[in-house]
Order: sequence, then C-alpha cells, then structure tokens
Amino acid sequence: MRELEYKILKYCPDRSVGEFANVGVLVFDKTTNALEFKSIKKYHRINEFFGGIQSKYLLKYLKAIHSKVERIDKSFIFYKEKENYKTFDQLSNFILVRDSSSLCFSESYLFNSDDIKETTEQLFQLFIEKHEKTHKKYANDEEIWKKYYKICFEKFKVSKKLLKQAIETQNDVIKFEYTYQNGVFNIYKPLSFNLADADNLKEKVYKWNGIVNELQTSNKKFKLHFLTYIPEEFNNEEMHQFIKSKLEIKDSGKKSVLYDQNDIERLNSDLKLEFTSEHH
Repeated sequence: MRELEYKILKYCPDRSVGEFANVGVLVFDKTTNALEFKSIKKYHRINEFFGGIQSKYLLKYLKAIHSKVERIDKSFIFYKEKENYKTFDQLSNFILVRDSSSLCFSESYLFNSDDIKETTEQLFQLFIEKHEKTHKKYANDEEIWKKYYKICFEKFKVSKKLLKQAIETQNDVIKFEYTYQNGVFNIYKPLSFNLADADNLKEKVYKWNGIVNELQTSNKKFKLHFLTYIPEEFNNEEMHQFIKSKLEIKDSGKKSVLYDQNDIERLNSDLKLEFTSEHH
C-alpha cells in the first residue's frame, strides 16, 4: 500500500462565527503524482445550513477547482516545475490561495491505499455525505427576524414602513436594514446568538460591542433595539449580563434595549407605545 495525503475543503461563510460545512476532499498520491478532487454538486444542502448565501456561486467556484485539479493531474511535472511546489500544502495553496474567503482546505492527513479514486470516494462519503443529515443548522440574523420578530411589526402594520438607513459616525457609516422614524430614530437589529459554542457567541458580542462604541460617536440621536435569539444552552443569567454589559448604551440622546425570543410580549407592549404615540 502507498501513503496518500488528503485535505478536506471547508465552506465557512463567516469565520468569526465558527460554523462550517465540509464541501470537498482533495487527495494526492506522491508516488504516482496523481491528484483527485471530489465536491458537492447540489447547493440545497448548503442553503439549508446557511440561509441566504450565494450557493450557485459556490458551486461555480467548486467547478473551477475541479478544472484546475484536472489540469494539474494531467501535466503534474510541468506545473510542479512552473510553480515550484515541493509539498502537498504548497500544492493545495496553489489550487486554492489562502486568503479571507469562505473556502479553505484543512491540514493534511494520511491514508494508506493503492487506489486513489476509491480512497477519494471513501473519504467523501466519510466526511461529507455521512454528515449531510446530521449537520446542525444555526439560524442567522435574518432567519430569527422572520421567525420571531417580523410578526410583531406586522401586528401594528408597520413592517412595510421599516426602511434601510445608515448612521454616519466619526469613522464609518453603519447600515441597518430595519429603521423607523417617529420623533425618535428607531433601529431594530435582529441578532442571532444561535452559534456553535459559547466562545463564538462571545466573539459575536465583542464584534457588536465595537459597533456600539462606534455608534456613540455619531451626532445622531437614536434608540437601538437588539432583537436577539439566545439558544437554551446559553440562555442563563450570567450570559444575559455579559451581553447586556457589552451592548448597552447609556448616552445622552442614545439608548439601546435588548430583547430575546422570550420577550415577545414585552416587545409588543413597547412597540404599541412607540407606534401609537405618534398618532396622539
């Protein structure tokens, strides 16, 4: 048997969140210089995991990787001399340059086999097909808006009046999907904390802590409503206090208020006051 090397191709649309899906496998036989690549061919699975992504573009990118691997496999010596790669890591980096994109190869692993094509199929089944039905789906910001919060605004017939607006700060222009002006500039920001683990949740909170701090440099007065979803395993007093301490705004003319999926009744009461007061 020969020692083959392989890498898993991962799709990670937001690396700060830490969730990913395996979408391909690259296998290299350094004895024969053979190279094989197999990836997903349907985007429905990825759409199920990560709602709202450009799945067709992902499949187009995977097809381009296939073509590149085929060209290298047919003329390996030519490409090796031209690109001067001496290791599998250098070869995979030539196939897919390491950058901040949503696709990346894993580290290298070893597998003993005499048949690279059969090995590629086995690895694809093990790391990709096997997990298609067991991969946990994490709801993104837009999904929790549609599932929990949009209905609250429809109740007061204002969901279609919510506008995309931006706030100019000292160093940036920060855009929001849902805003409403009724004497106060109200911002409604859905924020999903339905993430892989507590560390990823905290990382997203820290990210928004930076945005909150930047918002406070604006000359514009506003009220920012964070419409959050916190999964049961993280939904405790300690986590609530952590999130509140990082996202709370106490500034003259600027304020933030936090809700989670268990605060719908409180949100409805607050919205009733906000949307009916402008008519009195």
